[in-house]
Amino acid sequence: MRFAVVLVRPLYSGNLGSVARVMANFGIERLYVVGDLGPDDESRMMAMHGLDVLEGLRNFATLAEVPIDVRVATTGRVSTSEKRERRFAVAAADLRGRLMEHGGTIGIVFGPEDSGLSNDEVEMCDIVATIPATPEYPILNLSHAVAIFLYELSKQSWDLPVKEMATAEERDCLLRRVEEVMEWLGYDGPRKERVSTYMRRILGREGLTKWEFHGLMGLFSDALNGPRAGRAAKKI
Repeated sequence: MRFAVVLVRPLYSGNLGSVARVMANFGIERLYVVGDLGPDDESRMMAMHGLDVLEGLRNFATLAEVPIDVRVATTGRVSTSEKRERRFAVAAADLRGRLMEHGGTIGIVFGPEDSGLSNDEVEMCDIVATIPATPEYPILNLSHAVAIFLYELSKQSWDLPVKEMATAEERDCLLRRVEEVMEWLGYDGPRKERVSTYMRRILGREGLTKWEFHGLMGLFSDALNGPRAGRAAKKI
């Protein structure tokens, strides 16, 4: 999927720069503006490393002229009444799944900061999407809203490092080592059983990585071998 950001009649040039910066964060290059607003000193200052995106923006007179294949209208105002709702809005987190069947360039369309998209502009769009927020204050800052949408649309595209997890056998080995430490410390039966239960819970919460396994094994080995070596030296 190819994405573009469409700003309809934005009011503040600083927001152009902030949006361009966010777009650069997610590797989105196409910025289309409906209206006359363009780069200036303030927007360039806000753009930071998104300056290329800002300088490459294209202006259009109407939303209909913007060269995108699928229009996604964004809104912060969602009616709770099914009778009043003209178009049901998709949550930002679910938007990518809805777009999988579409090809071409998908434009995420944002309205003016003070009023949002008009009803006619929303009707021009193929999908309506929203960011669920508190009903008392559902309208987000423009660049923040752009960031959330682009994150949700692109998060499955990045190859994040995968942690190598410890095996069940390694976790059991670590638990046995913990039990050895408790025996050396003289823990009685109930106390030993209780601590073993705690350790199993802790290891089962987030999973144990290979690095964590080896680090803890080294710690407990040192704890056991140090006192043992000391006792052996005393006997000699």
